[in-house]
Amino acid sequence: MLNLTDEQKDNFLNRMKIAYDEKIRYMGAQDDESLFSWKNKTLKFHIINTWRNSNVLLIPGTRFAFAEEYFKNDVQFYDLTEQTHNYTFENLKNSQDILNYLIQNQLIKVSKPIIDFSLIFPFMVMWDTLDQVNNLAKVTGEFFARSEFESKSKKLSTTLIDPQIKLFEKDYYSKRYNFGQVLISINDPQFSSELNDCLAAYEKGLWFVCAAGLGSVIEHLLYMSLQRLDNHYRESHTKEEYKRDSPLKGLRTDPMKSDYIQKLRKFHSTYDSRTENHINSVFLLRNSIDHYNTGYSNKSICDLMLQGVTDIYSNIYINS
Repeated sequence: MLNLTDEQKDNFLNRMKIAYDEKIRYMGAQDDESLFSWKNKTLKFHIINTWRNSNVLLIPGTRFAFAEEYFKNDVQFYDLTEQTHNYTFENLKNSQDILNYLIQNQLIKVSKPIIDFSLIFPFMVMWDTLDQVNNLAKVTGEFFARSEFESKSKKLSTTLIDPQIKLFEKDYYSKRYNFGQVLISINDPQFSSELNDCLAAYEKGLWFVCAAGLGSVIEHLLYMSLQRLDNHYRESHTKEEYKRDSPLKGLRTDPMKSDYIQKLRKFHSTYDSRTENHINSVFLLRNSIDHYNTGYSNKSICDLMLQGVTDIYSNIYINS
């Protein structure tokens, strides 16, 4: 890791804050600062390098980060590769357990409660040169904004309605979008719950929350499509061929739209420019929804995104 001067640390924080603010504007969420802790607090960021952990797909050279409230904006870097190169660490179950391990073993020091949803983990960015450190600042700021936005939007939507009520079974959604059959076919409880949360927001007229949730639902559906492709690829290729390349090989833990498109172009037999334009359109819809303090916005965009779920299921998932 490159040792930074105080001036370089300040520059890192400035670049990170610019990326954070730009990501918020890109997501169309700039009118609701209550979702974003760095809009109204000063924070200390901890950016950490650890040894790999098989449960969260870490390899050496992977960073993760979190933030705590602090009297000023600050950043601290840790290289804990040596200290975490052990069996216990490699087999921790999730990112929260990893963070707890680092704190309990006094590998990092935290003086105040960690900011909700600030744990962003993992991402692959080098930090050996000044250019790489500058890129790390950009990536960290973007990940932090996205994590807060998606997690807090989802948390809000889950309080809107009794989760035992399966809204996707209502005639309106079943007949218009065929969600009943879609969910039976996919058979994934988490996906069903995520879609139900979005419909709960839709029922309450919270279009901004609904659109944010549907964006995550569509990303989840694209990931499950790649999983199906990966299974079929494994069955139809030798072990050596599968080891060299496969639909899931090299896919980062927090994929972006461009990552899905790149993989689908390469491995999906019926994927074409029309399908790609459709994916781009759905993500543009999510990012273009207007947001007001009341939480209401444009219903028609949510209608189109709901249709997008059905279309991606029919055109990509089923053919994967």
